[in-house]
Amino acid sequence: LYQQINAPFAPSGGLSVRPWEEPGQAPELIDQLEELIAQYEGVSDVVTVTASAGEDGAISPSGETQYYYESDAAYTITPNEGYVLSDVLVDGQSVGAVSSHTFSKLTTGHTIRAEFEPITFTVPFVDGLTGDTLDTQTVAYGKDAAAPQAPQHEGYTFSGWDAAFTNVRSA
Repeated sequence: LYQQINAPFAPSGGLSVRPWEEPGQAPELIDQLEELIAQYEGVSDVVTVTASAGEDGAISPSGETQYYYESDAAYTITPNEGYVLSDVLVDGQSVGAVSSHTFSKLTTGHTIRAEFEPITFTVPFVDGLTGDTLDTQTVAYGKDAAAPQAPQHEGYTFSGWDAAFTNVRSA
């Protein structure tokens, strides 16, 4: 007695059921109860995500990481001290300055790249007698501002600025 046997379920994720027998060959008749194992072919069961970060921060995990097909992959992005996250690019497209990104149900490879920029501060140099702003500088975190020429006032001797302007870490 010969009976048509079908796969027990429909495969998903780009897979298809391989024929139970080789094409062009007659099906084998089964005359006793036997276990048949469905074999699948299709896309790779591994998907690669390549993660990178600019030199002023990190992404974790970094480099090439392989994931099972249709699994999720979570990434965390952290700037170094003195820097802020400026953008995250997924497959070359900006997703904004997000501190984490999750790929859901991976079916193809992806890239993710984090970009950073220095925190900057505005350093004003003000004349203590007149209140006039002599110079204003934008300084990156941890860098030095350059003092402008000291103000000159008759009857007064300039004795210095009221705060340090080297290794600037706050406004």
